[in-house]
Formats: sequence, structure tokens, C-alpha cells
Amino acid sequence: MGFDCMLQGMRSYVSRRVSPEWGCGGVFGLTYTGRVLYYTLAFEAESFFHHGDCSITRYGFELIGKPPRSGGDTYNSATWVDDSTYFGGWLHAPASYRREGRGSGVVVFSNKYSHVHEYNAAERRVRLLWLEGGGDPRLWVGEVTDLLYNPVRDSLLMARGDGHMNLGVYEADRRRGGARRVSGTRVLHGAVYMDHACFTIHGGWGGRPGITCWTWSPIESISSWWMMRAVSALMEEASTYTVAAT
Repeated sequence: MGFDCMLQGMRSYVSRRVSPEWGCGGVFGLTYTGRVLYYTLAFEAESFFHHGDCSITRYGFELIGKPPRSGGDTYNSATWVDDSTYFGGWLHAPASYRREGRGSGVVVFSNKYSHVHEYNAAERRVRLLWLEGGGDPRLWVGEVTDLLYNPVRDSLLMARGDGHMNLGVYEADRRRGGARRVSGTRVLHGAVYMDHACFTIHGGWGGRPGITCWTWSPIESISSWWMMRAVSALMEEASTYTVAAT
């Protein structure tokens, strides 16, 4: 029983099917809350919640759309509060394709959604907290790339750095659902530092990296310029340092 039972449940699982998109992308969002061990199988769009009594709750993202479903989470977007595990990411539901010449095809993004879910361990119930889609065949709304809990406002901060539309930092109401944008800065991952939520700035391929931080309440961005400058200086210094092969 307990944690050993959770680990045994993980070892016994083997996927018997191929994902409709890229194939299995591995385990993402691995989180242990003290009561539940959670993870998502990326691209296969399956989330698992292992309990200490050896029971397993499986969620196939049925609340978002019809099969075949693909995606889930590819950035480790998860956090927890009390009995609730919050997990975000993106999903094709259903996965759609456009046929091209010589038998090839491409993924159509019209049915790609960004999402945040809640799993209540006591009730063993999944709830869709927030969902957004772009409806464009080639472009998609910002994926949820990280989640942080704001203990002052009892809310969730969503990093959205991968996409073409609606990028930045969003605040979600973890009880009533819904979300609002609090910053248009494109960020990928976050971490809590004292009374601040800090995020890595995603400048795109070849863009300038940096860090931006927010106070908990009210949610106000402190100047990130000096932090960007410091990080860039460190990277420039590191780029001039080489290790000779022995």
C-alpha cells in the first residue's frame, strides 16, 4: 500500500496503441501531492492518477472533444493545492489532417485547444477549468506551458509561451474557472521565489532570453530589464568560456 503501490501501478502500465499524431512523447507533469501521483502520457492524451490504495484513475480528455485525441502536455504544466491537482497543456480533439500529394498529409490545427483541468483526489473527479481554441488550420493559441499557485489570491498563474495568439501570463480562477491576461510577455516556465512568481521569457528562436517576476498581490510586474541584462551578460560570459578536451 502507499507509495510503493503507486510505483507498482506505473511499472505495470504499457500503451497498446499508437498516438494519432507523433507517437508517444513520454511522461510529463509528474507530480506527487502526498496523496496522488499524477502524470500525463504526452501525445497519447492520457492522464493517470495513482492513489495509495492501489487504485488508478485514468482520464482521456473526454471533456474537451471527440477522438482521436492527441497531445495533453509537453511542458510539465502541473501544480497542486490541498486535495486538488491542476494540470494544463494542449490537445487536438479530434486530431485532424489534410491530405497532400503522394499520400502524405499534414496536421490541421483547427481543433487544437489549450486547457487547464482540476483533479480532486477526495472525490476522484476531473473538472475542466478552462479551455481555449483558435480555430485556425495553421496557427494555434498559446499552450499552457506552466502553472503556478498564487496563495494570496488563491488563483493559478498560467504561462503561455508556445503558440501564435494569446501569449503571455494569464490568471485563472481555480474555483469558478475562466482566465484573464495579466501580461503580454511571452513566457515558458515559472518558479516561486520568496513572494514573487518568476518566469523565463521566450523570445522565439534566436530571440533574447530573460526573466520577469511578479508580486503576488496585487499582480504587478516588476522591471525585468535588469534581470534580462544580467542573464544576457551571464550567457555572453559563458559563451566565451570553453573546456579543452582531455
